[in-house]
Parts: sequence; C-alpha cells; structure tokens
Amino acid sequence: MQKLEYKYKKKYDEASLEFYFIGTYDKIDENVKNIIERFFEENKNPNDMITNVTILRTILRNYKEELLVVKYVDNIFNLTVKYDRTNLFYYELNTINKHGYFHMKYEVGQNLDINFTDYDDTKIIDSPYLKNELSTSLENLKSLINIKGKPLDVCESILASMYTNFYGKVPNFNSDTINEEIQRMLIILQQFGISIPYSYVFSKNELGMPYSKEIEKLLSSAYIYGVALGKFYIGENTKKKIEIIKNELLKEIIPCKISYEDLSKIIYSSGYNLSESTDKLEISHDSGCSSLKVCKTLDFIENVTNRFYI
Repeated sequence: MQKLEYKYKKKYDEASLEFYFIGTYDKIDENVKNIIERFFEENKNPNDMITNVTILRTILRNYKEELLVVKYVDNIFNLTVKYDRTNLFYYELNTINKHGYFHMKYEVGQNLDINFTDYDDTKIIDSPYLKNELSTSLENLKSLINIKGKPLDVCESILASMYTNFYGKVPNFNSDTINEEIQRMLIILQQFGISIPYSYVFSKNELGMPYSKEIEKLLSSAYIYGVALGKFYIGENTKKKIEIIKNELLKEIIPCKISYEDLSKIIYSSGYNLSESTDKLEISHDSGCSSLKVCKTLDFIENVTNRFYI
C-alpha cells in the first residue's frame, strides 16, 4: 500500500473552499486530481458541505481514507469538518447575519460547544434565529457524521455497462470524448430497440449531428466517477444483442471507413426506419453522407436484425 497526500484550494469571489486528504492505495489513478480540480472549478454551491464531502468521497472512493479535512469560508459563514478514517472528529461552524452570531463546535470526547448572540436581545428561549440555526446545524452535523460517497445511479450504471460491452473498454466519465462516444452509441443502439431507462430525445445540433441535451445533462454530473465499472445487470439478451452489433460494426462498417459519427447521422436521417423502400438519396442528402455509406449502413442493419433471430 502506498500513501497519497493531496490538498487543493479554490477562491470564489469573497469565499474559499479547501480540502486536505491523506489516504492509501494499491494503484494510483492519475485522473483523480483532474476530477477534484474540475469539481472545485465547477462547484456552484461551495458552502454546501454535505455535497462537498459526498463528492470528494465519491472521487476518492478507491483510496482508503485516513484523513479528510474540508473548510469553507466567506464573510458571514465558515465551516470546517475533519474526519479520521471516515469518522467525523471535528466540526466547527461560525455564522453571522443581521439577526445575530451563532457558533457551534463538536469535537470527539468533548461536550457540544454552542455560543449565541441575538442582536434583537430576544430571550434565548424565544429566539427564532437561534431555533433555526440550531435545528439546521444539528441536522447538518448528523448528516455529516453518516455521510458516504455517491454510488452510480441506475442510468449511469447501465450506461457504463453498455459502454463496456459496446466499446470493449471501461468508460472514463471525465474524458473529453465521453459525451460524444455515448451519444453515438445510444443512437446506434436505439436503431435496434436498446435504450436506457431515462427520458431523452435526439435532434440535430448546429453541426448537423444528432444530439441529446438530456444525455448531455446526465453526463455533466457523472464526471465525478472517472473510470467506472457498471455494476447494474443489463441482461444477457441485451448483452448478446450489443455483442452482435459490435461484431457487425467491425465486420461491415469499420472496414468501409464509415465512422460512428456518419453511422449515427444516417440512422437519424432515416428516422430509424431504414428498409429496402427507403429513399437512399434523400437520406444521403439529409445526412451529408454518400449513397454508398447509406447502402452499407442498410446492409449492416439488415445483417444485425437477421442475426437477432438466428
């Protein structure tokens, strides 16, 4: 086991978020640091400590955590949490606004320390400010004690499994090309009735490519998983169909120098209804691909369909 020590700090206008991590690993993932930096850069709510710890633990899930420290500071609110081997041992919150000042500190083996000032001189027992701050802080503290990383959800896991079977490699959700690869894969698979349990449609983007904004949105938050194995069982029949499609792609499409991009354009332009009666010249014009590529795609679809029923 080797040890990883990593820290990062990001400033946001009048606020900052930083973390410090020590952990051990069998094999280091060089992609992890890039994912952490991307999370900090794209973080829209850096004061949400529950999300911060959840995401960081998700990114670092393949490391054995020894120490994790996360700190957020701005002009009216600052919060620090510290974990020893995933166990919260320190929590300190300070917040100030027009109603007053609130401080709460939790440390393992110590009494809960709470200080409070109400600028309106409201009696403590009657102070809505205190009641709200105390209730919210205790609820957050409880969540932070029990917090874990975020597993792949069903759609993300199915996508990962499909991708592995289709491309023959494990997906890297932080890759610059992952969105294009999955968009192309899904439109090809959709031709054969294979999809994921998620509402999405394809339309042409400004480059004339079939594109799903819903899939883009789904993938925009999946980068935190980096290289991820899909653990969701997609079914032997689906796996068999994807294997047939992949084999026919290698046999009929790739040797003819038809890219997945061209293939997805042709499939989209055909309205998922390529047949002997299809107007191939019309599809060629709409997709921007040659008639030869349209005919080769038609042969590919027919061969795949026939093999489904052998």
